[in-house]
Amino acid sequence: MTEREQVLQDAYAVLIPVVEPLDASDSVDQFLQAGGRSVVLGMNREEYLGHAMSDDRRARETREFLASVIGAWRTHSDGPVLVAADVEVGGINRVHWAHQRLLRNTESENLVQALEKVAVASLEVGVNLWLGPMADVLTGPNDWLQGRAGTVQEQVLRESRAMLTVAREHAIATVVKHFPGYSA
Repeated sequence: MTEREQVLQDAYAVLIPVVEPLDASDSVDQFLQAGGRSVVLGMNREEYLGHAMSDDRRARETREFLASVIGAWRTHSDGPVLVAADVEVGGINRVHWAHQRLLRNTESENLVQALEKVAVASLEVGVNLWLGPMADVLTGPNDWLQGRAGTVQEQVLRESRAMLTVAREHAIATVVKHFPGYSA
């Protein structure tokens, strides 16, 4: 392998493209065939800025739809594919058919049960990386995280711990975000 080929192989191994709209497009297929190993389920600008999935997306992205798209992606890779999706307590849940909304201030036992359903559903469709939990604790105004992040440190810790525990028990990778421990 030439040095250039090695650099390209290494780059494809760490790049994580955000895919929107979700489909088995040629660009995703080409990326995976070239050695890509990860994909993020993307959102459109309005959803991203509004911190919520549109009703249209909720109707379109069914369990069957995601399983089909992710399954097609996996056929174009010669190795495992990391598929990332937002799963947030108090925020976006891309595995919405398993549990509509993971609410903050939910009793621990109920939250764990909801997360268990989301974990099983995630693996059924091929999502193996949760972009969550959100470990931000708001202590002042923050337009970006207002309404999504917790305001009580103990609550955020309890919810994050529950999410990380359930994910670990189901062999789902996680990304703690955005600025854990940072008070805005």
